[in-house]
Amino acid sequence: MKVQWGMVLVLSLLATACGDRAGSSAKNKQTEDRPLVQSAATAAETALEPDAESAAFQVREIRLTPEVPTVSTPVTAEAVYSGVPPEEIVFNYEWVVNNEKVSEVTGPVLEPSHFKKKAWVSCRVVPTWPGRKGDEVRSKFVRIANSTPVLTIPPLEPFQVPGELKCRFQAVDPDGDSVSFQLISPLDQGIGLDPQTGALSWKIDEETAKRLGESIEIKVAASDDEGAKVIGGITLNTTNPK
Repeated sequence: MKVQWGMVLVLSLLATACGDRAGSSAKNKQTEDRPLVQSAATAAETALEPDAESAAFQVREIRLTPEVPTVSTPVTAEAVYSGVPPEEIVFNYEWVVNNEKVSEVTGPVLEPSHFKKKAWVSCRVVPTWPGRKGDEVRSKFVRIANSTPVLTIPPLEPFQVPGELKCRFQAVDPDGDSVSFQLISPLDQGIGLDPQTGALSWKIDEETAKRLGESIEIKVAASDDEGAKVIGGITLNTTNPK
């Protein structure tokens, strides 16, 4: 009986030791399979790393307006960003026209004196603030479009029916293109219009005035050599001409 009790005691001790080893192995496996749970304080410290401010603020796009610029309007660059910009932030602008840097312009507006029709324009922006410098962001390219001529409507010279109306339309093209004139209406009524000078003449008799009515609108178009066109006109009162 003493031998039997001794064997039982030895088996019991062996079972306890194996159980302790199994429990320790299970805990170690759990630690390997799952990361340690981070305390709230530790998580907050990690979130407030030195780069947290710059990570929250980011310039995402440089937007140029207008989308279809001409030599009549400046081009403006706008920095589109996410997050809260740091204090004392400065946006540094670098304009490029036809792959050449416009060194004298460092602000968000590029005046028309720096580009011509068909030029390619873009802008690079680098944000900086005390102790830090953000990434350079480039805009898309925009091309300077053709401008429409500007038509000047002439004052009417005094005339009487029957009589002869004489006036001269004038037009200026912002791009410096040549401009030609064309009569739009009324057609086939004997109106003469010089396509180069814009000089108009019209001999009006009583029959014509009666047929066209008391108020006659004369429309003229001014076009540049690329087809851009503007239409304007004068209104002729045949009952009380001025």
